[in-house]
Amino acid sequence: MTHKLDVFWIARGALLVLMVGCCLSEGWIEDTALLGGTYVLSLLSFKVLLSFFDLCALLVYELEISL
Repeated sequence: MTHKLDVFWIARGALLVLMVGCCLSEGWIEDTALLGGTYVLSLLSFKVLLSFFDLCALLVYELEISL
């Protein structure tokens, strides 16, 4: 069980680095600010796994509109 938890936090940290990279490379457009706000709210959420998948969905959306 602790291995899955470690993988979860590593993935969450990787998404944080990717999100910061998007913010620094493109500037703070409204979609990027929405992604950052979602990440912050996901840290405060009680349903961590659900908020993690929401964050992944918004990250995919951010990557899609940037192409």
